[in-house]
Amino acid sequence: MLKLKLNPPACADVVAPKVATPMITAAARLIVLDVMVIVSLRIWLPVSQAMFVFVWYRLVCRVLENNMTCWR
Repeated sequence: MLKLKLNPPACADVVAPKVATPMITAAARLIVLDVMVIVSLRIWLPVSQAMFVFVWYRLVCRVLENNMTCWR
């Protein structure tokens, strides 16, 4: 009879999918972070105030990104 080897592949055989560019992962992180900030602000504030705080948060983060490495 035919015997099948069911050994798991070695770590070197398992290759994680590579992202096309680092920009995609950075953009994905920004989107996830922005959604988390909006949801957390929305829990505590009305919609108009939450969006106002979010806009200021993004402006401050953009200034920090221009002046130093991003802290996120």
